[in-house]
Amino acid sequence: MVDRDKYDPLVTKSDVDPLAKTRNRIKYRDEIRRMQNRQIDILSEYDELQDAIKKLVNEGLTVEEFNKDILNIEQLSEMFNLKISYIYKMIHLKKLPHYKPFGKLVYFKLSEIVSIFENSKEHTKL
Repeated sequence: MVDRDKYDPLVTKSDVDPLAKTRNRIKYRDEIRRMQNRQIDILSEYDELQDAIKKLVNEGLTVEEFNKDILNIEQLSEMFNLKISYIYKMIHLKKLPHYKPFGKLVYFKLSEIVSIFENSKEHTKL
């Protein structure tokens, strides 16, 4: 005997699989949570930018002076003679402090990078 429900185009997947609706709800709930977490990340980056701007205003720095301390990945690569792939590796390993204010482009503070170099001094015996 043939099961007509299996071949009936009006029978939906959720009619055949009673857990399909629950799985879909869980999938959408997880997707909503991921989107909410991303929104929180973006808002925290926005807050960091606002703090940096306030610091600029309080210290009386001009935009040109502030831009001297901010480097993109190409500038960092040229300045310290590092390969861009190596810089990305250090970012991934969380060994380089960096900023992603717009979610994609990576920026660095020169003062933070210089302090890392200064603190990594190898002591030698003389």
